[in-house]
Amino acid sequence: MKCYYANGGINYKHGYTSCCAIQHDRLTHFDETYLPSKIYNSSNFVNLRAQLQSNVWPEGCNLCEELHKKGVTAMIDDYDAEVLEEWNHNGIMRNEGLRHLELRFSNACNMSCLHCSKVYSSGWVKKLEGYVPDHEDINLDQLNGVMHIKSGEDPSKLGLSLAQTEEICRDLMNFPNLAKVDISGGEVLIQKQFWRTLELLAKHPNADKMRMTFYSNFNAEADYGRLSDLLSRFGGSDITISIDAGTNIYPYFRDGNWSTLVENIEKFRSINKFTTLMAVNTFSAYQLLDIENIYKSIYPLGFDGVKTSLVQTPRYINPAVVVHDFHDELLEDWDRTIDYLESLPKDKSVQMSLDHYMPALRKYLFDSPLPSYNDYNNFLIYIRKTDKIWGQDFNHYFKKFKFINNEIVRV
Repeated sequence: MKCYYANGGINYKHGYTSCCAIQHDRLTHFDETYLPSKIYNSSNFVNLRAQLQSNVWPEGCNLCEELHKKGVTAMIDDYDAEVLEEWNHNGIMRNEGLRHLELRFSNACNMSCLHCSKVYSSGWVKKLEGYVPDHEDINLDQLNGVMHIKSGEDPSKLGLSLAQTEEICRDLMNFPNLAKVDISGGEVLIQKQFWRTLELLAKHPNADKMRMTFYSNFNAEADYGRLSDLLSRFGGSDITISIDAGTNIYPYFRDGNWSTLVENIEKFRSINKFTTLMAVNTFSAYQLLDIENIYKSIYPLGFDGVKTSLVQTPRYINPAVVVHDFHDELLEDWDRTIDYLESLPKDKSVQMSLDHYMPALRKYLFDSPLPSYNDYNNFLIYIRKTDKIWGQDFNHYFKKFKFINNEIVRV
């Protein structure tokens, strides 16, 4: 097995680095080094490559492994790793091999989405202020404050300062073929490190061939004119807007304002015609319960593409958990959604969903073994607990399902 990301990627997480977005081994820690030139061929990165080349799945690659066992494409299938082999010498990569970098600066965020955690959202930190987990929360990693974090770690101190960010950007000048930079949050538009990164990497020797990409909720106040100007200095740019909901459940699931989202998209599009604007539907159990409205809400916004990102962890909001009790009903909703997509003009965005994302997701949901039923029971607890903490009511937002007497029912 060979992996493009293992050979050519560095992914900055909260206090540590791995090689991709879903690989979760702590390969290097920030207190050891945060400089790409010292991370890229550190012993754990080299060992990771060696395991994959020996057809052994590293522990932190379990999410790709799980999908492969179900016959579903995974991140390891994104790119052909062979294109980087000329720079690989027994697992040690030359600097020319680094192609993909993902940065996260802090958990500063203006939202508190229900699939997130304190590590990636300061909004979550505020929601859980004063909250004391009880015996029901034993399996709810988000409410226990242990999701993506080790015991005793403070999520607010696991990011990168402005000075560290500047050091990283200058160090990246040593990697001449860097081709893609992904920036994730928190919410990057409210983080000063994000804006400084754009300024510095615009001076990279490969900037005119580099794709600058980032994720945003587009619900934040920002200087969209300045953003467009900075993005114009790269070979290409992509913004993926994390929508993850439709008009029904957007304020419930994302704690955001749909009108603000639409206004900011229109504002940016009025001044920028060159950046690819994508949407992503992060697909958890909540999304499956409102699937038709979500796609009917997203597609009229005119994105260049709509991606679907499967939530595998935490397991209690994995979308497959609700298939236990509502297989036929959810399959009916699924088919209605597909009928809607097939009724649209077959542009690239629609074909992306029909040909790639939706078939893979359908196979995962309806043609593969389901998670434990205990995960479904934990989802019910999670709904009840978060409704109370967030001060909201599931029943005000979901149209086809209601939460009655601590159970989900179809209406």
